[in-house]
Amino acid sequence: TDKTVYVDTISVEAKTVEVKELALTKTFSGTLEGEEQANIYAKIPERIMNVKVRVGDYVKSGSVLFELDKGGASSQFYQAQAAFLNAQKNFERMKNLLAEGAISQQAFDQTETGYEVAKANFDAARSTVEITSPISGIVTALNVNIGDLANPQMPLATVANIGGMKAKFNVGESDVPNIYVGQAVQIFSEMNPDVIQSGK
Repeated sequence: TDKTVYVDTISVEAKTVEVKELALTKTFSGTLEGEEQANIYAKIPERIMNVKVRVGDYVKSGSVLFELDKGGASSQFYQAQAAFLNAQKNFERMKNLLAEGAISQQAFDQTETGYEVAKANFDAARSTVEITSPISGIVTALNVNIGDLANPQMPLATVANIGGMKAKFNVGESDVPNIYVGQAVQIFSEMNPDVIQSGK
């Protein structure tokens, strides 16, 4: 007798092989920084007496952010201030005497030089206890409080111009060959991943 064999069949559809691009997405962690950014450091290790800013404040270039102890052991502020005020009085006195013809131009020039040196010393001493921002921008980080000892090795604050931003991220060695100049990227914050910014 003949046996009937039933075999399951599967219908298939043939397609021509095509070359297509495969999109490969990689995610890297990084930090967002202002296009122009400055870390603010103290020049001397003195106690912080006043903090004039908070994170998020806008500051102008040259504005005072921190005041250190002007009478501290590392500070020469009061000595430089006294020398400057004395030189200033002497300069004004000699200027009047020169106008009256009571002193020579040479004597006045010496007094003027002494005044300019005293002023430069005072400005330098003041810059060590009145710490200013070198750029205009937003305070993005504040690392100290009133009463803390300023450490010249550690930034007191960060000020950034956030009109333009840049993202900094680390790329693994195996991923470096896949990255090129002008490549499209999308940047988002973990705090709000729905807000995505495209860049290159």
